[in-house]
Amino acid sequence: MAYWERFKEYAEQFRYTMAVLYESVIFIRKHRIWSGFWKYGWVARFLVVIAVILGLEMIGNLSSILGIFKAGSANQALASMGMMMESTAQKAYDLLTGSSTKYILLILLEVLIYHACRRTLNILGHDSETPTFKNFLRAQSRMFVVAIFAWAMNFVFSLPVKIFFGIFEFVDFLEPVMLYLIQSFFLGFAVMDNFNEQFGLKIKESYHFSKDYLGVGLAIGIVVNVLLYIPLLGVVVSPLLASVAVTLVMYAETLQGKLAENYLLQHRKKE
Repeated sequence: MAYWERFKEYAEQFRYTMAVLYESVIFIRKHRIWSGFWKYGWVARFLVVIAVILGLEMIGNLSSILGIFKAGSANQALASMGMMMESTAQKAYDLLTGSSTKYILLILLEVLIYHACRRTLNILGHDSETPTFKNFLRAQSRMFVVAIFAWAMNFVFSLPVKIFFGIFEFVDFLEPVMLYLIQSFFLGFAVMDNFNEQFGLKIKESYHFSKDYLGVGLAIGIVVNVLLYIPLLGVVVSPLLASVAVTLVMYAETLQGKLAENYLLQHRKKE
C-alpha cells in the first residue's frame, strides 16, 4: 500500500474513532456499563489509592494554607492564596500528565478498562470471557506488562525525535507535537490491547496488529490525554470512555473481530 493511501486510511480511522465518542457516551449511559465492576472486590482499593495520591498532593500545600491565615494583611493573604493555587495546579498537572504516571494510572484502572471492554463485547453479541476474579487478575497482570512495554516503546520512538530537533533547532516548535502524538498512540495501544486480548493475541502480536489501526490508537490516546486534565473525574472517565469507544470501533473495523482471529492464525502458521 502506498504511503499516501496508508495515511488516508489512518486519517479515516482517526475521524471515525472521534465520531464514535458521542455514540460511546450514549452507549455507556444506556447499558450502564459501569454496573457490576464492584464485584471484582479490589476495584475500590485501586480507586482509593489514586484518590490518596491526588489527596497527598493537595495536603502538600498545607503549609501554604496555614500561611494564608497567618498573613498580616489582606494583600499578603491574597499573595499566599495565589501561590498555593499555582502550586496545586502545577502539581496536579505534573501528576496527571507525566508520561510514566499515565501508564501507572492505566494499570491501577485496568478493572474499569477490562470490565467496560468485556461488557461492551457481550452487548455487541461477542461471547467474551467470564467476568471472574481469576480472569481479571490475569488481565491485570497483562496490563502491567503492556504498560511497561508501551512506556519503553514511547521512550524508544521519542529519543530520535528529540535528537532530530536538537540538531534542527529552527523547527523545534514541532517537537512537543511529535512527542505528544507518539505518547498518545502508545496510551491508545495500552487500551486497545484489552480488545485484542479477547481474541487471543499475545502482547507482541497485539502490538503488530494495532499498528494497522494507528489512527484508532492515536485518537483513543488523545482522548485519554485530554480527559486526564479533568481533576479526579477525568481519571475515572477517561479509561471508561476510551475502552468503550475502542471496542465499538475495533469491533466494526475488524469485522466483529474476525480480522484479529485471521491475523492470529496466519501469524502462528508461519511459526
